[in-house]
Parts: sequence; C-alpha cells; structure tokens
Amino acid sequence: MPLIAILTGLIVVALKFLTITNQPAFILPVIGALLVLGGAVALIGGKVRMHAMHIAAMMGLAGLADGIYLLVATETPKSNSVLLAALSLIFLILCIKSFIDARRNRD
Repeated sequence: MPLIAILTGLIVVALKFLTITNQPAFILPVIGALLVLGGAVALIGGKVRMHAMHIAAMMGLAGLADGIYLLVATETPKSNSVLLAALSLIFLILCIKSFIDARRNRD
C-alpha cells in the first residue's frame, strides 16, 4: 500500500503541472507531496507505518473533497476534477480495504 500512496501522490502532483486550473497553485502539490511522504514513511515500517498510512488516507479524502469541490463550484476543466476525484476515491477505497485487512490479520 505505501507504493500505491507514492504513485498516487506523484500522479496528483502531475495533475497540477499537466493541466490548467483556476485553483491556487499549492493545493494539489501539497496533497500529492503529503501522499508521497506518507507512503515513503510507511515504507520504513515499524510503529510509524500505521500513522503514516492514516495521513495518506486523509490526503486521499482531501483530494476527493477537492475534486468534488472543483467539479461543482468552479469553472475548471471538468475532466481534471473528475480525474482527481476518481483517483482519490480509488485510493481511499484501497486504504479502507487495507486497514480492514490489517485489523483482521492482527486479531
């Protein structure tokens, strides 16, 4: 799952630089960077892995909320908003599945 977080973060950062949006310049790169950071810290392992992946999941939720906001409330290109929301939703679903599996394996 940490590698998926890193890959998702890189794609989110690339969305900002490959598309034209009216959104402030720092929001997508910050979400992407925190996803990459969470995935990288989770790769280290140990007790911080769980916390790092929770941070990554929160960034997935932030990306989903941002994508929905951009889709509904702004005049940005709709494909960008849909892509961000879909990517974040898929990542969030994978995180939830991973958390459930980890809980089952722990008990």
